[in-house]
Amino acid sequence: MHCLSAKSSQASVDHSGGADALRIGYQNRPDLFKLNISLPGLLNDKVIEVQERLSASAQMLIPFDKPDLVKQLDRAQQQGFCSCAIVFMHGYRYFIGSVIAILIAPFSFLKPILVPDSTLSLAVESAQVAAQSQPIPVKVIEKKRHNVTLPDFAIMRDGKQKKRQFFDFLRPAIVSENQKSMALRQQLEAIIALALKLDAQEQPDVMALSPSQADFVTHLARQYKVNSHQPIKGQLKGLLNRLDIIPMPLMMVQAANESAWGTSRFAQIGLNFFGLWCYRPSCGMVPNGRVKDATHEVQILNSVDQAVRRYLHNSNTNAAYNVFRSIRWQLRLEQQSLQADVFAFGLLPYSQRGVEYVLELNNMIRHNRHYIMPAAELEGSVTLAAD
Repeated sequence: MHCLSAKSSQASVDHSGGADALRIGYQNRPDLFKLNISLPGLLNDKVIEVQERLSASAQMLIPFDKPDLVKQLDRAQQQGFCSCAIVFMHGYRYFIGSVIAILIAPFSFLKPILVPDSTLSLAVESAQVAAQSQPIPVKVIEKKRHNVTLPDFAIMRDGKQKKRQFFDFLRPAIVSENQKSMALRQQLEAIIALALKLDAQEQPDVMALSPSQADFVTHLARQYKVNSHQPIKGQLKGLLNRLDIIPMPLMMVQAANESAWGTSRFAQIGLNFFGLWCYRPSCGMVPNGRVKDATHEVQILNSVDQAVRRYLHNSNTNAAYNVFRSIRWQLRLEQQSLQADVFAFGLLPYSQRGVEYVLELNNMIRHNRHYIMPAAELEGSVTLAAD
């Protein structure tokens, strides 16, 4: 306790005769014409000189005096010093003496001191009374809010194994949800092609849709937050912009980044691998670092498929990602593959880190390509090119 109450004092342990070595070795070059030169204080407040002397060739000139060092360290500790720096001459090459000093110092500095200190005693007593009046905090262990068996990513020490298992764990859900999105998009494209074929006059705001087709379009428009009150052509264009896939490599590295490779509290407890927020009370988990007056929570999900589905829906409908969707729209118009590294630049609003976040994602895509892509053939006709 005495050490805890002491000021930050630093002792140094050096060979006998080296007490002024740090002052002599100070390389400051003050103004030559200054009359009053004010040098900064030394880093050490006390020097403990040890009886030992080595030649440059490690010849023992004066034997190491261990009992004397113990006495000096004890004395320093009684004076309030609780740490020291070992700066023996030639210690970088012949370090036996330094090692001995390092082994001895903790036993001197950490042993209890019976020094009367009324101020300290009063402070200790006050702290004890305050501690007794406070309830002992109980660490609450959160129970997981799902029935999914997750790999224990936290205990995996082999980085390659962790990456492989993480991507293998997420891949089926990403492939499945992307395929569902592509199936809906192809159904929508078929409706557009048929309507244009039937509508020979190509009226500007009217397309020949059957009642079931119109209901299908209206349902998708509401689901993807497209204005369902605008003319049908506007609805269809808005849907083609939003109803589409996201490259698997980008989704995988985002999940790895947001969930710390599946080890985060939100991934383990709530299957939230993408850092998705919700705003209804008790809709998720309250972040430990949430700022005052903020109301968002990190959403709790029931399955990995639902987590991927919510990520896709958020990316395809949130106004913050208009640029993200515009990049995909342009690539489609130019009949280019959906490149993950190009897409990433539309995710600047996803993180407060902005450009740094996007560059990190692209770096992760490059370094983890061979872990992500081996199963790309599972996607069949879905194009999820990474390059």
